[in-house]
Amino acid sequence: MSSTEKPKAQIPPPVDSRRLLGLARGHLGPLMLATLMMLIGGAIGLATPQVAGRVVDAAIVDSDPALLNRIVLGLFGLFAALGLVAFFEHWLIRRTGARLLLELRTRLFDHLLTLSPEFYSGRPTGELLSRLGTAPTVVQAALTRQI
Repeated sequence: MSSTEKPKAQIPPPVDSRRLLGLARGHLGPLMLATLMMLIGGAIGLATPQVAGRVVDAAIVDSDPALLNRIVLGLFGLFAALGLVAFFEHWLIRRTGARLLLELRTRLFDHLLTLSPEFYSGRPTGELLSRLGTAPTVVQAALTRQI
């Protein structure tokens, strides 16, 4: 390769979905709850414009201040509910991701302890440390953000 050629980027291997779901099997409950929270947040987000339209109708068409006040309070309630749902969804995803990462790193470290000294003599220490730190994080991100 000449000095002007750029090295080709390595293409990562395709993700095996069954293996990825197998890693998440112990965390399916919290992940499903987070998915439910996401769906509830989406439903609230879809209801918000409908309620906002009623605010305009109550203010302009009906000229009913009592109705306007109730609808505006309902709109504030929707925003508060959306904030709570989003908070708990993100909290649950982060908590599940941290637990998953701990489990993956523990499994990886336990596996490294079973390997022979020949395995370590043939590989640079920096490469092993880099993989020990980044590989579980990539799997955690795939499970908590992409599933």
